[in-house]
Amino acid sequence: MLCELSFQTLSSWATSRIEEVASTGPCIRFFQLYIYMDRNVVAQLVRRAERAGFKAIVFTVGYFKARIAIQGGVAGIIVSNHRARQLDYAPPTIIALTEVVKFAQGQASVFLDGAIRRRIDVLKL
Repeated sequence: MLCELSFQTLSSWATSRIEEVASTGPCIRFFQLYIYMDRNVVAQLVRRAERAGFKAIVFTVGYFKARIAIQGGVAGIIVSNHRARQLDYAPPTIIALTEVVKFAQGQASVFLDGAIRRRIDVLKL
């Protein structure tokens, strides 16, 4: 099964329920948590993700906050360019990846969330 070889991240804004996704079979799953004003909702989402066997809670932070997150002791960073759709001057994900790896200095795992479209993109580093 492909899922056994990859990660799956479920957003707290997803239309599928946490429990429904967890029932699809074995996989390494992360839960991307957006912080809501109602902290009871946040706590409930975290408990549901934990009960469903999600391995990590993922928070979305900007590229420039990656260094702060690493200094704060996070176990890992997921580099993504989802905000680049909205910001004209956001660095391309492949460039942000190299910077975040430098920040991490082996203190945190670094993952890449897409944005490599062609093999040549890797050579551009």
